[in-house]
Amino acid sequence: MDEKVNINRTLAQRAIILFMKINTGDVWEDSDQRDASTQTDKHRSERRKHERTAINASLHQQALTSPPRGTAEQQSSLTALVAMVIRNLFLTSSCPSGAGCSIKPETKECPSECSDQGRCEDGKCVCFPGFTGPDCSQSNCPGDCSNNGKCVNCVCNPGFAGPDCLKRTCPDNCNDRGRCVNGKCVCNSGFTGADCSEAVCPENCNNRGRCVNGQCVCDDGFSGADCSAKGCPNNCNNRGRCVNGQCVCEDGFSAADCSEKTCLNNCNNRGRLTKRFSYIYVQMNRIKPWGSSKQT
Repeated sequence: MDEKVNINRTLAQRAIILFMKINTGDVWEDSDQRDASTQTDKHRSERRKHERTAINASLHQQALTSPPRGTAEQQSSLTALVAMVIRNLFLTSSCPSGAGCSIKPETKECPSECSDQGRCEDGKCVCFPGFTGPDCSQSNCPGDCSNNGKCVNCVCNPGFAGPDCLKRTCPDNCNDRGRCVNGKCVCNSGFTGADCSEAVCPENCNNRGRCVNGQCVCDDGFSGADCSAKGCPNNCNNRGRCVNGQCVCEDGFSAADCSEKTCLNNCNNRGRLTKRFSYIYVQMNRIKPWGSSKQT
């Protein structure tokens, strides 16, 4: 038989009421739902007090079927069904049937189950390290990334690094040719530029000289812009040119470094060069100053 049933009863929030027709007549009586709801109120009160009180299944069955109505078979089916509903609603899942079952205490829930990034204690989230907020949904970076990045375990802006984005970085890590100091490269000797990528002197002077203001000062015996060529002694004293490490002296100069003056045309083999660099020649065993028109 299908019919609507009106329940005139004030219940607390989240209250659960169980009612079933107990008598065999066609009219619903107040006792049909009173016993069941009273039993439900009893369990709700026990949950509110967080008491772990043993439930006696036979007492439930007696309360739910009192006063007895209907056939014994109807009463048995009714009590079995209601007892099962009560057990599923109020008892722990591991609790065996019958005496000794206890009521699961009521606990306060946390928002969003703490986003799986914290644990719930008395209705409040205790966040795991690295997370914050009422529901532990917000990342918590050290120093709030020093306002130089976004907090997703600190994804730093270009030019910054470290767990809190406080450390300044250098371009290309100075190309391993220098060290980074406060975001600027201090380059090793022989390199320059913001990232130490430029050699100060060509080929670093081929390790045959030193670099001074971008130019090679070659060691003795080497020459050229990069000190790659063999040099001449004293650079030929600027009185000749260096060819494969040897001086080719200009006219009037000689020696390995072009440091000595010579006679014109080697005095035509008729004289010698004095210390005062005056030229004389010998003719018929007589000495005549160079340029004199008169013999002596």
